[in-house]
Amino acid sequence: MAAFDMTFDAKEWIREHGLPAHGREVALHLDSSHLGATIHIPSCASWEFPELGVGQGAWNQHQGFRGTVGDLLEKARSDVERSRGLYGEEAAPKFDAVLKHINEMLQSDSGESEAVTVSLTVRDPSGLCGVPADLLGCIAKDTKFECSMGETAMLSIGRTGARRAADYRGADCRVGAPSKACCSLDGSRYLS
Repeated sequence: MAAFDMTFDAKEWIREHGLPAHGREVALHLDSSHLGATIHIPSCASWEFPELGVGQGAWNQHQGFRGTVGDLLEKARSDVERSRGLYGEEAAPKFDAVLKHINEMLQSDSGESEAVTVSLTVRDPSGLCGVPADLLGCIAKDTKFECSMGETAMLSIGRTGARRAADYRGADCRVGAPSKACCSLDGSRYLS
């Protein structure tokens, strides 16, 4: 994987392509047969394997992820191993149970009678989370949502004046709005 950039910077994508219209929340139920499927999680999204209690928060608490489900589980395993020593011996059994589940998932055969499964939940205000066709049957929930003003503002950070305001999802703040009137982040109006 060294030749492939496994990060996914949402702000870089937004600078190049503009702000997507909706956020996306998706929940997938995965088993070992899905380890080779690719998934894209932008840096602004939060992701979690709920039954493992493993994940990363939104808003650049991670660099985003592009890779396979197996790679994401390997990353989770590495994070758990690194964190294990920080919480003392009394927490070690909990960490060991999580590591055991991840290892069983990564090492299980898809033909086993009792498949090892895991759920993955992604909440992505940018709407850029990518789920490939081979995982469509795994989707338990796939919802589009309107971003809050705060989420939109966070996605717009780093953009300049009129462009930022034009993409801001407040009242009358749509790119190409007929009036070309836009709202600034403080709610005042100006013409772009």
